[in-house]
Amino acid sequence: MLNRKILALVIGGCLGASAVHAQDAAMGYVGADLGWAKASLTGNEGRLIYGAQGGMLLMDGMLGVGVYFDMGAKKKNGAKQDLMTYGLDVDYYATDLLPGLYAGLKIGMETIKYDLLGSYGALAWGPELGYDYVVGSGVSVGAEGSFLFVAKKDKTYLGVAADQKSHNTWALAATVKYWF
Repeated sequence: MLNRKILALVIGGCLGASAVHAQDAAMGYVGADLGWAKASLTGNEGRLIYGAQGGMLLMDGMLGVGVYFDMGAKKKNGAKQDLMTYGLDVDYYATDLLPGLYAGLKIGMETIKYDLLGSYGALAWGPELGYDYVVGSGVSVGAEGSFLFVAKKDKTYLGVAADQKSHNTWALAATVKYWF
């Protein structure tokens, strides 16, 4: 329920933004993404993901600080399995090299929720690389890829130890951002 509220707030922020500027003069952005993600856990298949992001630019647009939230569900053998990643990102915008190119670091949580077993949440961090192409006044489309390292998490269900192994999750998504 909380994840739906967070997603609704981010989307509401996207729809409620009023000022429109080119990316070069922008101070912040809100956006949405759609893509594919896969965790390296045994039995975990790739899945369609969707999400929202927002942030602000600092140091004359060279540094971006933001938040992200992505989720995707997959059914396997009749049981649902949700994958969610959320947290903070810090990006360097390499406008002198290629306008729109950015690279940075994501740090946050990855939660995998199983119908029957409950959910695991663990620290996740790793690099990201992306590109924003300005298509109109205050709007960009682009792509973003990330490779997250997810820490091991120990948990007990009904008195039985159920360990979440450390693993990696990669994601590749198309993005749309509104700059203001």
